Order: sequence, then C-alpha cells, then structure tokens
Amino acid sequence: MDPSANALDAPLTSLKGVGPALAERLAKISIHRVGDALFHLPLRSQDRHRVKPIRDMQHGDEVLCCAEVVEHSISYAGRRSLRVRVSDDSGTLELRFFYFHSALLARFATGSTVFVFGEVRKGPRGTAMFHPEVLDEPPSQREGPSQYTP
Repeated sequence: MDPSANALDAPLTSLKGVGPALAERLAKISIHRVGDALFHLPLRSQDRHRVKPIRDMQHGDEVLCCAEVVEHSISYAGRRSLRVRVSDDSGTLELRFFYFHSALLARFATGSTVFVFGEVRKGPRGTAMFHPEVLDEPPSQREGPSQYTP
C-alpha cells in the first residue's frame, strides 16, 4: 500500500498550525483533507516576467509592457487626469491615471523607458491601461524568465 496515499487522505488538523477553527473555515471552500489543500490551485495567475508587445495585447489581458514614453499631459476635461502615451516597435498604448502626484509625473519623462503592469482595456483613443502598476525596475532574472527589450 502506498503510504503517500494515506497522507493525502489525512484530515487537515493533522497538519501543524491547522486547528479546528481554521479547518472549519477551509471546509467552507471544500478543503477537508491534506490532498484537497495540496491541489487547491489559484483561479488565475499573473505573469509579471514576460513582456508582451503592444500589438499582441488583447482587451481584458493583464500584461507587462515595456515601452518608451512618447508624451504626457494633464487633462482637465471632466476630471483631472494624467495621460501618458507610450510606444514600442509594435504600436502605442495610452496610460491613464485619475489619482496621481508629481513624483508619478516625473517618472514619465519623454524618452524614458517604463515598465507597467495592468489590464488592457479599450480607451477613448484606442488601447489603454487605467491606473497600471508602474514598476521601479525590470523583472529580475532570478525571479523567473524575462523577455524584454528596453
């Protein structure tokens, strides 16, 4: 008989740190045994290491983009917003920020390379990201595979 099969069928309370209260909370999401916990996989994952060219972005995708800042401006139409147009060799993308400060504005100097992560949406002027996460540095090689061209 396979001893690992018995370990997977063991109740969650057999694990160190899992008491009756935690086991009860996990039971609400159908996790009753050690095997259930091991094979409870995330609904989705975010790939923050692979840069996607702008032309390959689909609406609804969460992607990492590496692009050069073409221009930025503050718009007062309706509500104040920061609009940043970035481009790579494959196309252009608009970044929109409704809440911003001068330090964020300084990160988008014309000609600078930026890394942003966010959901791609249809904006008023084409493909856009609203409030993307602006990364301080490119993804590191030790965190996982990276394919980008600054």
